[in-house]
Amino acid sequence: MRTRPRTGVIRHKVIIPAATPEDVYNAILSSKEHTEFTGSQASCSGRVGEKFTAWDGYISGKNIELHRNSEIVQEWKTTEWPEGYPPSILKISLKKTRRRHRTQNDSFESSSFKSRNMMRDGTTRIGIR
Repeated sequence: MRTRPRTGVIRHKVIIPAATPEDVYNAILSSKEHTEFTGSQASCSGRVGEKFTAWDGYISGKNIELHRNSEIVQEWKTTEWPEGYPPSILKISLKKTRRRHRTQNDSFESSSFKSRNMMRDGTTRIGIR
């Protein structure tokens, strides 16, 4: 009998210098911009219910909720996802702060991850071209 891993919540804060919430929102939901900033083929949509792929088809999913320039909620799986397992839910909250912009990813997943750029407070610094 197969047992499913427990689902948990991973909170991950990311600081993106010199990018507005609109820049980040568009980079995630525009096929052209997503492909440019990841360097891998992506097919994205800015519509609720629409499907997307990223990282040359390694990730696929669907937009669940979209709140222009402030929040993105998606379900997604990878090509290695175990058959019969539910998709992960990724919630991205975009907020403008003084001098910099922050996105908070509340990802409901069955496993944890570590970023090599993660700082002690759970913040990660990344850049968008």
